[in-house]
Amino acid sequence: LKGDVKSRHHVQENFQNQERHFLQHHSLHIIRALYSQNYDSVAAVLQPTDVVIDYAFSIYNPEHHNPPQSQACAIVICPKKQPMMFSMPNKEVYELVQSWPKAVYKLWCSQDDMFKQITESLSNILFPSNLRKLLLDPMITRVFICPDVDLMCFPIDQLPLKDDDGSVLPLYERMSVSVLSSPRELLRDETVRSLRATMKSSGDSLVSESKGKPASGISLDSNKLSAAKEIGTLSVPPSVGTNEDTERFIRSTEKLHLVEPHLECFIVANPDYKLERSSEAGSSWAPWVGFLSGLLGFTEQPENRRIPELKGSQKEAEAVYGILTKRQSLKVHPPIVQEKATMSAVINLRSPHVLHIATHGYSSTQQNVQYHGNFWADESCGILLAGAQTFLDKKFDRVDAKAGTGHMNGMAMCGMQLEGTCLVFITACDSSVGGRPAQEMTDSVTQALRAAGAQTVISTLWAVSDNDITEFVSHFYHQLLTVPHCHPSEALSYAKAVMKQKGQSMYYWGAYVCHGLDNPIDHVHDI
Repeated sequence: LKGDVKSRHHVQENFQNQERHFLQHHSLHIIRALYSQNYDSVAAVLQPTDVVIDYAFSIYNPEHHNPPQSQACAIVICPKKQPMMFSMPNKEVYELVQSWPKAVYKLWCSQDDMFKQITESLSNILFPSNLRKLLLDPMITRVFICPDVDLMCFPIDQLPLKDDDGSVLPLYERMSVSVLSSPRELLRDETVRSLRATMKSSGDSLVSESKGKPASGISLDSNKLSAAKEIGTLSVPPSVGTNEDTERFIRSTEKLHLVEPHLECFIVANPDYKLERSSEAGSSWAPWVGFLSGLLGFTEQPENRRIPELKGSQKEAEAVYGILTKRQSLKVHPPIVQEKATMSAVINLRSPHVLHIATHGYSSTQQNVQYHGNFWADESCGILLAGAQTFLDKKFDRVDAKAGTGHMNGMAMCGMQLEGTCLVFITACDSSVGGRPAQEMTDSVTQALRAAGAQTVISTLWAVSDNDITEFVSHFYHQLLTVPHCHPSEALSYAKAVMKQKGQSMYYWGAYVCHGLDNPIDHVHDI
């Protein structure tokens, strides 16, 4: 087994080195390929007030000479317009972003000089004059930003924009901002809704159970299948037969598209990290827990490490619950806290309309992608739930098997059933931070939640305090529920503006970023 683990790490290292080498030496060709893509389909789903900025950077390595063809660019997509491309220096962006963690520390110390210097310099690079002019257009009220590599860990919505009158405001005060991993994410909402509209008009589904046959048998409607392929929703193999693999593929697609959204809301907060089994019965499986944890690397955690309690998250959960219950159309469940805030409870949630999570989070900025036979999964990010301390202390005979280990990594979060979930607000530390890959990957808690089906995720770029979040989330949810058709990014900008006016340091509220489709929660989409 040790040999297998070593071999797996060897394969992982070779894969990452080859990919990094390719990106460094062929970045110009990659950028041209991005620019040559057909962005018409993306522009077609945008509102007249929307704009998409897709940044493409090569992986800059200061220890090696950067190839001369290595560069960066921004591709701007607007409705009813041809895409625009702006080139920019890659090295300068890398150096500015690398100094950002030090600026965050100084913000915590109430020193914002370095923060202002970095944001002003980055704004001049990332927003060239023509792009700046576009963003200052009064018609543009929302921007989708697709960052790349190191830029993924930077709060782009904090970049200042200076208008012709000389006034300087951060981007989030001029418009709502949402982050995407790729412009293709915008197509998901449109294509799935188009497919559902076609299916509803015909009064049938894409696949149907075959009469007189076992439940495992399915029959395909070729006309509906062709219609689905035309709108780009399904990627069906060229030869569709009735073999087991094809049936499994179609069934998984059916599950994705036919999920019915509902208006249930759940709040998970203040887990009991010291949760233990109340009985010694059934402890015979404990050695297997230790064995599996060794394979996953959990036994390498430092000894005597203590997970701090989050008493402030209890107050946060009560505040969110009180605001959500004021909306009669929402079915708000009592907060899931203490011994009930377990992995099994979170995994068993079924497409909640709104999900609020307040707990500890962890993430690594290193590219730590694990190879699992036929897929790559990141295990360096996740959240901590009830029982996490017990597992961390290696008390495997006291771990509650039904509750779970309490360590819910990104790979496990991808298995959550969030199809149809409109909003996930997670106040865990570093939940937006990942390995900064150069391609779409579930390398952070945020991207794991998006992969599980959540339309919009609001998460953090650095460590946040549970004692300073209650007022911020209260302003957010109050704005989201009282303003008709309010987008989550708009409510987030409002909450930031309120906290700024009250004189609170940006360190306590600037970490929160909106990711995803940014759909209003009172406008239910059929996905």
